[in-house]
Amino acid sequence: MRKNKFASLFMIIVMIVISINFPMNASAASPAWQNKASMNVARQLLASAPLDDHRIFITGGNDGMNHHASTTIYNLTTNTWSAAASMNKARFSHAAVRLSDGKILVIGGNSFDVGVLNSTETYNPETNTWVQSAAMSVHRASHAAVTLPSGKVIVAGGGNDDGDLNSTEIYDPITNTWSSGPDMGATRKEHSAVLLDDGRVMVIGGMVNGGMSKSTEIYDPALNSWSAGPSLPTFRYVMAAATAEDGRVYVTGGFDPNYMPLTSVAVYDSETNSWTLDSSSTKNGRLGHTSSAFLNGKTILIAGGAGNYGPMNSTEVLEPSLRTYRPQASIPGGDVPKGTMLTLASKSQGAIIYYTTDGSIPTTSSTVYSGPIQINQTMTVKAIAKKEGWIESRVWSESYTATAAPPSIDTQPTDQTMTAWENATFTVVATGDAPLSYQWKKNGNDLIDGGNISGATTATLNIRNVQAEDAGGYTVVVTNEAGNTTSNIATLTVNPVAYLFGDGNGDGLITPADALIVYQDIAGKSQLTPMQQAALDVNLDGIVDDKDAQLIIKKYIGYIVSLPVTQ
Repeated sequence: MRKNKFASLFMIIVMIVISINFPMNASAASPAWQNKASMNVARQLLASAPLDDHRIFITGGNDGMNHHASTTIYNLTTNTWSAAASMNKARFSHAAVRLSDGKILVIGGNSFDVGVLNSTETYNPETNTWVQSAAMSVHRASHAAVTLPSGKVIVAGGGNDDGDLNSTEIYDPITNTWSSGPDMGATRKEHSAVLLDDGRVMVIGGMVNGGMSKSTEIYDPALNSWSAGPSLPTFRYVMAAATAEDGRVYVTGGFDPNYMPLTSVAVYDSETNSWTLDSSSTKNGRLGHTSSAFLNGKTILIAGGAGNYGPMNSTEVLEPSLRTYRPQASIPGGDVPKGTMLTLASKSQGAIIYYTTDGSIPTTSSTVYSGPIQINQTMTVKAIAKKEGWIESRVWSESYTATAAPPSIDTQPTDQTMTAWENATFTVVATGDAPLSYQWKKNGNDLIDGGNISGATTATLNIRNVQAEDAGGYTVVVTNEAGNTTSNIATLTVNPVAYLFGDGNGDGLITPADALIVYQDIAGKSQLTPMQQAALDVNLDGIVDDKDAQLIIKKYIGYIVSLPVTQ
């Protein structure tokens, strides 16, 4: 059995403070916080977790004299409490979280009979039963726990008879095992912890290194590390915290430095990473209470705790005015390539985004965002988001300077294999700020239009009647005011063509019909193709004329045995 001096010392302090009979807090009652049905049993140092959008599950606690294993469920729809199965072990100063499967995990805590606990147990709301779960490696009470987006649970800080803790443990409900997590920067107990809207965990206030603190620390599961967060506006410990649907965190109650139970509410805004004191206060100052948002985050319940006159059974709810998340942009402001597409989005599902591009403040009468905004000039884009029933967001604003973008090649020229006398074509598809200019090169040397070359300074290069000397590597340089880019090398391969000298019509024979083709060309009635030009120049003098026609006739009548060989 572990010693119980940790539990006893805390209870003595609480009972001394509340027995001084502080005057009731003078703050005016806020219409935002509403009294709801009281629990059947007054209890402090209890723990809670949401079951669904309408029910909160309350576990354990003590009434100053006795600790409790009992549990109770609050139904927001009916404003009633109902009993649920008791825990296997009575406990207070424990933690409770909702697991991904809807079950409730209760962790550690304190007991009057055996002291600080390391045991855990899991409640199944479907069967209204409890089962023992794996024990932590460290006994701890006055700690805090949060279910991570991964479904695992992180437990941070607390204390036991050996002192205050900065250690953390991580529970895996799939394997029912615990593992060590990274240490916090300082020991911390009687604090709160919440899941932020970006998946990180914030631990808040409490007793840090033995003294009351305004500090916070933030755990990043992706980095598995802790970093300092923004400080609370006031010192407080033994308070409670919950996250609303819009991501804002509400911290209620706790002790102030004068050991007064607080009615003030501190609100953390993730968009500004800062705390403010809310204009509304709770109806009753309380400490050692519990706070949970219902699963949809639309309503926050605070229950029990200790007030000016001892343990309480009263409850209050807040239906916060939810603020739409400010739009977020796909790219930060500054210099961007001309034509960049800017997308906007709000984390508030179903929110409508309104924007301007002239620097004016947007309203719900401004242009409705329906797709990416193209940045073709210097502009200041401002936007708001508005979800039905929510407060419109803060204004998001960024200034962009459109800069010319160097060309990029979307489609490269491809290798070509041609037969001599065929036509070859190389094409490139490039994008970038206009105007784009093109320069084709062969083996690194600029080409110019002329001869069988055309399109040397366009996106398409044409080479007519290719010959062996046209073979080589072709590239194109695409240029605009921002720079240039060079294509991949496209290789032109030229294969020789086989033809029969004297065969002008390609029928494989040498006949008077071939001579007729020569005479028609001489008479200007037809024009020889490059292939015919080569085949009908039978005397190889570079000219197709009457001499070639006569040789063809002589070959046909057998006057000569042969013409030049094919090539």
